[in-house]
Amino acid sequence: MKPIKAAFFAAGLIAAALSSGCMGKEPNDLAYVVALGFDKSDKPDNYNMTIQFARPTNISGSGSESGGSGQGIVENITVEAPNIYAGINLADHIVSKKLSLSHSKLIVFSEEVAKDGVGGIMETLARNEETRPDIYLAVALGSAQEYLFKVKPVVEVNPARYYQLIYEQHYTSGIPKNTAGDFFYNQKSGARDNVLPLAGTVELNEEESGSNGEEEGKESSGEGNNPEKTHNQLQQSSSQNNEKFEYRLRDYIAGQVAVNQNNESETMGMAYFLGDKEAGITGSLETELYNMLIGYFEESYLTLMCDKKDAVTVLVLANKNPEYDIDRKNKRVTITMYFESDLYSLPTDYLAESGIEGFERAAREEITAASEKFINDVIRPSGSDILGLRSKFKRCFINNAEYEKHKDEIMRYDINVKVKFRVRRTGLTIKEAGE
Repeated sequence: MKPIKAAFFAAGLIAAALSSGCMGKEPNDLAYVVALGFDKSDKPDNYNMTIQFARPTNISGSGSESGGSGQGIVENITVEAPNIYAGINLADHIVSKKLSLSHSKLIVFSEEVAKDGVGGIMETLARNEETRPDIYLAVALGSAQEYLFKVKPVVEVNPARYYQLIYEQHYTSGIPKNTAGDFFYNQKSGARDNVLPLAGTVELNEEESGSNGEEEGKESSGEGNNPEKTHNQLQQSSSQNNEKFEYRLRDYIAGQVAVNQNNESETMGMAYFLGDKEAGITGSLETELYNMLIGYFEESYLTLMCDKKDAVTVLVLANKNPEYDIDRKNKRVTITMYFESDLYSLPTDYLAESGIEGFERAAREEITAASEKFINDVIRPSGSDILGLRSKFKRCFINNAEYEKHKDEIMRYDINVKVKFRVRRTGLTIKEAGE
């Protein structure tokens, strides 16, 4: 994280370090909060706040695969409160130990809360001396409480480690990267509008869920990820993608991915914001395009339908960050992206007909078309500046007063995408003509 972003939380971190040594709190007297969930309450200006805290005595093997059973190592309680401080105070009357937020990994907002605005919660979070800027944020489709209740790590024993691995993945592009520090910085500085990963739950039948799942379902007030009862876009996300970019893959959203699994929680897709309020959601494929455009894409497998009948799978790596060129005279923004790739599947007769150069040209065209479609279908209608165009536009002015007069112009500019794409390893031996 850049120093300027971390500065928003610096005072809190210093205070947390001082308090740990001066307040006389022994580790055995503390219960460490792993995650927090916020759902709307029936009472105005209140939240149903779910607190998930660790039970260290049930964790063995230092969180490795060989230690513990993965069950019963966290406890979930839900209290009704107007803010984090009040919720923690109420929970302290229930839990025998003092709750500490110093090791929190995740904060989940229900979609209802996200649509109403999370600015107040984030302001409170930033002022808490225990919280860190690297806490992950997510939006739950349905109930945040239900998501936390249904987290059952399959490989990792420790849920804190599970959250870190899920929300910090660098080798998949189906979720965006954003932390509490990033969110707060973007919101206050106006650098760009925020995006958050989507979290959801899978509805399993009785045989799959078992008795534990039934008991937890009774404790939760959420209705799960019923596509008919959430966002309209959910109904479209399960349809098969017949476009040439990521051909035949489904545009999944959290809660729709797995058919059969032990862990009933999923993370896939993203929610994009306008200010501090959710403006809409996208599935995994559009999230992948966002990561490419913003520069968060590192590497992933892509399936491209080139020509008319040949599907090609490649491992794509970002060669360098995308470049944004702003032409004020012609009111145009050009985004140039740079990718390298390794071929992983290729029809046997493809090279004979098109050659490597033909495939590279077709790949450039498909990634370009998909990116521009995402910009025109998602970003423009919402007015959400998730690409940070305004902050880049600001560099065109010599003073802030002049920028403030024209800052909204950039959102009406034409946006063109250019893709530099080359194959670095074919995995094939190409014979010269006549051999």
